[in-house]
Amino acid sequence: MQRPITKSVQVLVTSALFISLTLGCQSVNDSVPPHSTDDVLSGQKEVSNSIQDSPHSKSEKTEIASSSKDAPSDAANQNHPEFDFDRKNMKLKGISLSDTEQDITKAWGAPDTRYTMDEADPIEVLEYEGYSFGCNSKGHVAFIEVSGSGTSTGIIGLKVGDHDSSAVTALGKPDQDTGYVWSYKSGNALLRLDLDPKTSKIQSVKLFPHQSSAA
Repeated sequence: MQRPITKSVQVLVTSALFISLTLGCQSVNDSVPPHSTDDVLSGQKEVSNSIQDSPHSKSEKTEIASSSKDAPSDAANQNHPEFDFDRKNMKLKGISLSDTEQDITKAWGAPDTRYTMDEADPIEVLEYEGYSFGCNSKGHVAFIEVSGSGTSTGIIGLKVGDHDSSAVTALGKPDQDTGYVWSYKSGNALLRLDLDPKTSKIQSVKLFPHQSSAA
């Protein structure tokens, strides 16, 4: 009678182990979420959207690179007209010797640099790209000089680098011609053109009081 009882016990133990293993496998499978094709594509789309919305995305970098600080200043965008040469009221860059420092900065904005010439009456020099203005201690214009190659003088048809024939067309024949300096005089003002004697091209144009003329 003992042997049949022992065999029954073994059968029961084996059945219990099988049931336990089956339930354990089912529990593990239930704990792992399914990964269908739709789920994978959805995950990829979310990653793509996350990259596009990133604060370091390419679109935002492009916007920063073209920020307003790289835009030209208001003074650089101003439209400065040129005028016919008027011997009775000679001007360079639209400024005459009767104007003031305030007139200069109103027309051309703040200078790029400025410094003082140490003379009996100190001259404050306002430098811009290709041209400059000098003002005396009272703030009145003491001289105007245009020397940057290709820079307009403010006189129609005349810029630095032009051939002297352009000066004849724009200004007429000079009052004095040394071969490398042309001078135009009117009242107490003098307009002076420095020329390259080899090429006859204009190197600079200056306007200053006639009394200080060295021509």
